[in-house]
Amino acid sequence: MRNNLFGRYVWLIEFVRNKRGATFREIADGWVRSSLNEGGEPLSLRTFHRHREAIRKTFGIEIACDTRNDTYRVEGLDGDSRDNTRNWLLDSYATLNQLIADQSLKGRICFEEIPSGRRWLSAITDAMRRNCVLIVAYRRFGAEEKRMELEPYALKVSRRRWYVVGRNVEMGALRCYALDRVMGIEEKGDTFVMDEGFDMERYFEGCCGIYTGDGPLVRVVVAAIGGFANYLRELPIHGSQVEVERDEDDVRKDRTRFELTIHPTLDFYQQMLSFGNQAVVLEPKSVAEKMGEMARGIWELYGE
Repeated sequence: MRNNLFGRYVWLIEFVRNKRGATFREIADGWVRSSLNEGGEPLSLRTFHRHREAIRKTFGIEIACDTRNDTYRVEGLDGDSRDNTRNWLLDSYATLNQLIADQSLKGRICFEEIPSGRRWLSAITDAMRRNCVLIVAYRRFGAEEKRMELEPYALKVSRRRWYVVGRNVEMGALRCYALDRVMGIEEKGDTFVMDEGFDMERYFEGCCGIYTGDGPLVRVVVAAIGGFANYLRELPIHGSQVEVERDEDDVRKDRTRFELTIHPTLDFYQQMLSFGNQAVVLEPKSVAEKMGEMARGIWELYGE
């Protein structure tokens, strides 16, 4: 790991972030003890400042000094950051760093596998970087394979599946395709100009997964029963989720209400069904009735 500067940068970010403020001496001592530092080499102040500058240029993250007490803090990676990709990559690399360095943990950390579409990631990201039009062979479940021209805009992970968001040239519209349904990819040789107005956050606004909704966003009230409220506090259904102050009726029914502003698509209904009898949709009536229909369908499957 001695020459792995990228790994050092990630370690430094994680160490200072987890400490929520650390002096240079604490950072230097932490590096000496780190399993990434195989030779136990010291961290000089000059090297530390070089790393700070490299981190700023590479990640856009500032390790800033509070001159009042000579402590360093990470700026640009707070919980409200919209750059989820950067946070996810840093967290993943930090874990990989540790696993590579500490072989004693081998077999004791298990990751949820994303089995679909990994083989196409490099080709798609390369085409995205160079704005290259792709010829994609695609086969939906139960359908024949078809070829299409696709201008790749973005990649997204949802429920253990990779998806590419792009403009279908023939349709003249943005569409989302699962990479595990891709049979082949080749470059057409043409380039495209990406729509300057495309915004990933806005495209998936109000979505609980990969399905995008039509029409205005809907205010949905979900009630968590008993202690399940703690689960939803830690793992919200959607980023818009806010907790509603409990009233007498909530106390009597031992429930906690949450409000969401979403498109109630299939992703939302499937997630609610996965909660079983621990959560229920209260409002609006149309969404609650749809949930009831799906629940009755499940009962009919098992009723026999």
